[in-house]
Amino acid sequence: MKEKLVENFRSNGKLLLTGEYLVLDGAIALAVPTRFGQKMAVTTSMNTDTVSRLEWESYDEKGNLWFKAAFSIPGFDIIASSGGAESVVETLRNLFLQIKQQSPGFLMQPVSVHIKTELEFARNWGLGSSSTLIANLALWSKTDPYQLLFSTFGGSGYDIACALHNQPILYRNRLNEIWTQPVEFQPPFADQLYFVYSGKKQNSREAINYYRDNESDKYSLIKEFNNITIAVSKTQSLRNFEGLLDYHEALLSALLHFKTAKTLYFPDYWGSIKSLGAWGGDFVLATSSKSKNETYSYFKSKGYEIIIPYAEMVLGG
Repeated sequence: MKEKLVENFRSNGKLLLTGEYLVLDGAIALAVPTRFGQKMAVTTSMNTDTVSRLEWESYDEKGNLWFKAAFSIPGFDIIASSGGAESVVETLRNLFLQIKQQSPGFLMQPVSVHIKTELEFARNWGLGSSSTLIANLALWSKTDPYQLLFSTFGGSGYDIACALHNQPILYRNRLNEIWTQPVEFQPPFADQLYFVYSGKKQNSREAINYYRDNESDKYSLIKEFNNITIAVSKTQSLRNFEGLLDYHEALLSALLHFKTAKTLYFPDYWGSIKSLGAWGGDFVLATSSKSKNETYSYFKSKGYEIIIPYAEMVLGG
């Protein structure tokens, strides 16, 4: 008779409100976990009568199966895969191998494992399908999620912090020393903040290369962006908040040699527009002094149909 263990995990999605790019070099960033995340159910069967293997199924936010695979245990050789790009199954195998590096005894006993993941947001929204997956795998395998991220996808790690926190945070990664501080970011003007899905994909590596190749004084820039981030996290005034966002956008525009999202797509908009994360893609943050209906009408007239109010997007905000 098989003994079954069922475990359930869930991690939050992420958005980076301030500090993009410079967070890679130790700047303090303001990041928010989203109400949308990813769930993972793991069923482990103790059974010595069959060959040990791991079956994987991934479902999108509509409940559609978009990827499945099978791996041998304990070596994680690929037995089969379907759906998604070939890189998906290779990435998943690499994650398992990195888990084994951290925890050599992981899944060494004769078992059969079935894993089902379920996204709560569209895969193209950029809210952290990879970071939520890594966080869930780390919770299950009892390994370090930051180390798992750095050994596979790379990045600053703010997305992992969001996956594991249930309220907005200040985040810094200085030489792989992680610092997080939960903050009460629920300003009185929160109902005048909206996240608008741009539907445009930016090559983040290209922007990162621009940033890396820039000869500017990074120390002075980081200090300036830290000041902006702290001020943003504390301000109680919409007007002051907009001024800080506009200043942040102007500084990064000059640094990256990229035009701002407002200049490119919303030059006639009355409020502030701020890119989030990789410039030019996924969501932007919009402020509005006008009614919800007027704000929605403006963006929809421009062809942007996905507009999410702050309270419906941000967990603990």
